[in-house]
Amino acid sequence: MYTEPHPAACRATERFLATNPGDPASYPAVADLEAEAIDYLGEVAGLDDPEGYIASGGTEANIQAVRAARNLARDGTGTAR
Repeated sequence: MYTEPHPAACRATERFLATNPGDPASYPAVADLEAEAIDYLGEVAGLDDPEGYIASGGTEANIQAVRAARNLARDGTGTAR
């Protein structure tokens, strides 16, 4: 079943189709929201100085977690890069 999208929805899609809504350079408010989420999650986990970023999905999150674990094991400091 196909419904014709509303013209405003079409215009908005066309306007932002080539931009990444997660890019903090294009949308500074996204960076602020991400920092707030990281701080909150760090608080929940009991971390004094949490670091991280919000991944776009599970696969990216898993790959970055393995990368961070590898980096921690390599430098032996216990501090992620």
